[in-house]
Amino acid sequence: KGELGSAFLDTFSALREATSSAAEWQAIDALHAISGGRAWWLLAPGERSFTAESYIGDDVSIAAIDTAWKDGSFDGIMGFSQGAMLAAIIVARAALAPDNQDIARPRFALLYGSAWPKPWGPVLSRVHTEAAGRVPPSLHILGRADRTNPPEQGAQVAACLGGTVQWHEGGHCVAAAVNEAVLDFVRNCPPSGP
Repeated sequence: KGELGSAFLDTFSALREATSSAAEWQAIDALHAISGGRAWWLLAPGERSFTAESYIGDDVSIAAIDTAWKDGSFDGIMGFSQGAMLAAIIVARAALAPDNQDIARPRFALLYGSAWPKPWGPVLSRVHTEAAGRVPPSLHILGRADRTNPPEQGAQVAACLGGTVQWHEGGHCVAAAVNEAVLDFVRNCPPSGP
């Protein structure tokens, strides 16, 4: 949940500048308007993404990512908070459907401040046991003082995807303190193929 994609990219201006010779960054706006911003899915009153039994509109957002992926030239996926949960879902779904060319297939993932996407938990759990060799590299940036999304749930997402966790001492934020680790990760990701 949060702002428009262009504002999201502004948050990563230092990282974008550092990778400008090797990467082009683009952002997609979350589809659902909410009070104070936008969201990838809607929730029943009083629910959080990590407590809800179901999401409203997640299918529409996933389809939009698939369409953008087919229409664009993308290598990786990045998300913050609810967007990081969506990125984890996208990665897990692709790992479990290796022959489905109609879905987004990231070569790497950067997930900032994720929590466990409860309705999709069984899918993420299956990745760990059924598709470990097909999961692209992922870096999970988590704040030890995060009071919005439980950081231990972000670590659980990382474990299911076989990813690396980069901790910082901050809260629910895009911490510039880990930019060097993120930059190293992006530089070492698999290059685009044909």
